[in-house]
Amino acid sequence: HRLEEPELEGRRTFEAVSGLSLDDYLAQHIFAPLDMRDTRFDAHEAAPDRVMPMRGTEDMLDYARFLSLRTPAGGLFSTARDLLHLGQALLNHGLWNEHRLIAATTLRAMTTPHTTGIPPLRAGEEFIGSEVGLTWMLPVGHWDYIVRTQYGHDGWGGCMFWMYPEQGVCFVLLTNLLAPSLRGVMLDRLHNVFAACF
Repeated sequence: HRLEEPELEGRRTFEAVSGLSLDDYLAQHIFAPLDMRDTRFDAHEAAPDRVMPMRGTEDMLDYARFLSLRTPAGGLFSTARDLLHLGQALLNHGLWNEHRLIAATTLRAMTTPHTTGIPPLRAGEEFIGSEVGLTWMLPVGHWDYIVRTQYGHDGWGGCMFWMYPEQGVCFVLLTNLLAPSLRGVMLDRLHNVFAACF
């Protein structure tokens, strides 16, 4: 229960400031302008035949309860097509066609390291060598990567969403295996496989 509170409090604050529910705000300002027609919190209810069931949740969380929270931290469903639209806008300095998704100064804050000098939470932390910007992971010192200028996010469900600005490409991987690194599946290494294709 305690882990849910910060997420829910953040959502309540966002909705109080914006005057819209998080679902409505995202639909109006992000999903509709970017033609992200398959991205939503309630896809498991609205289109259950199109949602891959998660594997590995049984011993880690109450998945039905988690989905009911509609949290962006793992509860938003999408497709590779939709995420590539978002990635293209980010790579185009926040622009999609004539729509400004994000201000250039905000995007700079998102891709500038803000955690330099802060040690990882524990030994063996997955992101040792990485920094964090406003939202995105920045593997600027990740010694295992052959390219370190990308920014993005690894989802808890094994998903990956990364922008490679120097190459002008976006990398999306969608899986349905919860916490794959805890099960010996090292998706992190796909960065080098992807980078080697440039």
